[in-house]
Amino acid sequence: MVVKFTDEQIPFVHVGHYGEAIAAEYFGVDPNIGGALGAGYDFVTRDGRRVEVKTLKRNVGKTRNVIVSSNARRTSEANILRRGEETYGYDLLFALRMDRTLCPLEALLIPRSVIAALSGTVTWSRALETHPDVMPLRWDEENEAWVATRDAA
Repeated sequence: MVVKFTDEQIPFVHVGHYGEAIAAEYFGVDPNIGGALGAGYDFVTRDGRRVEVKTLKRNVGKTRNVIVSSNARRTSEANILRRGEETYGYDLLFALRMDRTLCPLEALLIPRSVIAALSGTVTWSRALETHPDVMPLRWDEENEAWVATRDAA
């Protein structure tokens, strides 16, 4: 179940942590399992995939589209070189868009290989939504469930 917040409560909610909880619920895991500060991912799925969550919140008149900045990519790539790909970083990125009241709207499941193949800053775009290895999801508020918007590749 997704919690809805009032305008008065929103300034006190850490959007990233809330997004991680929503993503963990999608995968049916505890959001605190597996992820560690500086590990490069937020939690581990039951099948062992390391998931990084990026939460994008729509504000009045503005939609945040940056999923991974070029600076974050450089830091991540440096950590991978230093620590090794098997121990650092994510396998799957869960990009989540929420409205200004923190209600989920849509998400993209993006394999790390897709992010790695892109250069510079990665933004939410039609090209990313339609990439054959990316799974777009939409939040069905009536059924309180995520629904795939196209078949898996």
